[in-house]
Amino acid sequence: SFRYDLLSLSTTAKRDSGEELFGEKMVITPHSTPPEERWVMKDYDTFATVFILTPKEHIDKIYSQIESYKNSETALGISHLPADCGLVCRVLSTRSDQAKAIVRRLCSVVRKEIKGRPLPEEFPWR
Repeated sequence: SFRYDLLSLSTTAKRDSGEELFGEKMVITPHSTPPEERWVMKDYDTFATVFILTPKEHIDKIYSQIESYKNSETALGISHLPADCGLVCRVLSTRSDQAKAIVRRLCSVVRKEIKGRPLPEEFPWR
């Protein structure tokens, strides 16, 4: 795990008008600052971020359906994004398949709120 020199992720979101809603920059350099030594990644080696950009009327409904939690294998946190543009969910896990399953559940909650139906079940050969 963490066998790379540098991971740099930059995310920004803008309205069609060009107004910036938020920006995030994440830089991980495992050789100089090992992620497993930081308290948040101590027990986990997989992480995922889900940005939920949606009209304001859906934000609280989605937020109320997603509970933050932490156990020995996975952790999930949810926060509001600035400018009433949506939510951000952070997933930590000991295994990538668990993180993927949580991300799918998050996407299903969002799809059900926005489109009225959850994600279809994942095909077993994927």
